[in-house]
Amino acid sequence: MKYKTFSRDELTDLLTNGIPLPDSAKTDENTIDFYFEELESFINLAENRFSAKSTEYLEITIEVDFMDFIILRYVSGSVFLYLVNSRPNIISDMTTQEASDVIGIVYGVTIYNEKWVQINELVDEFTDELVNKYEYEATKEKINIDPKLLAKHSKSPNRSSNKVIDMKDFDKYIKKDTKKIYK
Repeated sequence: MKYKTFSRDELTDLLTNGIPLPDSAKTDENTIDFYFEELESFINLAENRFSAKSTEYLEITIEVDFMDFIILRYVSGSVFLYLVNSRPNIISDMTTQEASDVIGIVYGVTIYNEKWVQINELVDEFTDELVNKYEYEATKEKINIDPKLLAKHSKSPNRSSNKVIDMKDFDKYIKKDTKKIYK
């Protein structure tokens, strides 16, 4: 995956208006819940200094160096980032490393969203293939079992005696000409 950079305006928009969930994650409450469970796993399995834990319904608290730092919360179809009020004036006294961590978390959630979309596309393709295979197998099974269809195809052709020449009457229909050579 190509590294995505955010302009100042894009980053401000994501921090102010939240990171939109992919449409496939917003289908129902169970899907949104699954999205957050997998986001927590994604954060914990990534090679970084962060650890995530579910603290409320549709809310994840991210720790940095064993201290609560950011809360990710679902609000109106987006993931919003909230700084944990762990010290007075946290925003004005934020270190460069802490600001970098916030940007890293925003970037991580956007990567997760892109992966979510890609996986859902694969699931859709797999489901379509499975449905097609199931329909094929059901049709094949029906053809193999349906006795009427089998009986229809196993009949020998009807012979109409008035349209068939018996070999014994062959001479009646062919004129013999010994001088003519057929090539």
